[in-house]
Order: sequence, then structure tokens, then C-alpha cells
Amino acid sequence: MNKTPDASPDSASNTSVIYTILSLLNLVKPVQTRRETHA
Repeated sequence: MNKTPDASPDSASNTSVIYTILSLLNLVKPVQTRRETHA
């Protein structure tokens, strides 16, 4: 595992982080809507 400051590892990590953030937002959005409907 050589850590090289090239575009491939950085881009892969960035895409994975973006996908995780999007998934978290998708999990949080329904919770917020439920709270608004209950409130």
C-alpha cells in the first residue's frame, strides 16, 4: 500500500465520502419530515 498523492486514490475516497453523506442525508430527511408532521 503505497500512499501516492495521485488523482486516483483521492478521487475514489472523495466519491465514497460523497456517497456516504448522501446516504446519511437520505436517512435523516424522512426523520425530519416525520417530526414536522407530528409537531
